[in-house]
This record gives sequence, structure tokens and C-alpha cells, in this order.
Amino acid sequence: MDKTKLVEEKLDALYERSQTKTYRRRKMTLEIDSDEEDTNLFKVIGKMTLQVSETPDVKESWKEKSFDIMLTGKDIDVLTGQVLAHLNSVPFEWGDMIFEEDFEDILKETIEIVQDGEEALLPA
Repeated sequence: MDKTKLVEEKLDALYERSQTKTYRRRKMTLEIDSDEEDTNLFKVIGKMTLQVSETPDVKESWKEKSFDIMLTGKDIDVLTGQVLAHLNSVPFEWGDMIFEEDFEDILKETIEIVQDGEEALLPA
């Protein structure tokens, strides 16, 4: 079995396991900072925190995952748009799979396959 097929099967299994969760909360923060020396240079940092739960009434079952991105440049509107687009794309592309224990390992395998020029597995 080739690597692509194996990772596809892992992603399918991960997806099935992830379907038992309910979103509890989504929080996004943006930090925009101008450079002290070059006031036309900006740094935009975005962070998203997601919470899901298999049993929303039981606080111990809540799982939380955070991810962030930082971009620098001179066009603050473009930077902000790119940061927001990136943050919003993660839950829509991967869904609740990001909360599964082996998600990051399978994602690394997927990225390696794509970088090796094999069939693309990343969501469209």
C-alpha cells in the first residue's frame, strides 16, 4: 500500500472519531503592532482558541486547542485579512479532527507526502 493511501485511511478514521464532538466556544484575538523604528512596518498576530466537548454539560470533557499566525509587512489591511483568513480556514478545513491525539502526526505525514510531490491530501 502506498503512503498516500495509508494516510488517506488514517485521515478517514480520524474524521470518524471526531464526529462525536460539539463546538462549545470559538475565540479569536488579533494584535497589531507597528515597528518602533519604521512606523510603516506592521506585525499582525492572530490567535484562535477552539473548545469542543463530547458531553457539553461535563466541564471535564471539554477540549481546547489554540493556534496562531504572525505576518509582517507594510499593508496593514492585507496582513489583517490574511491572518483572519488563515485562522478561519483551520476549523473549516479540518473540523474537529484537530482535537484528536494523533492529528498532528497525521498532518505531518500528509505534508511530507505533498512536499514529495505525491497526490495532494490537504483539503481543497
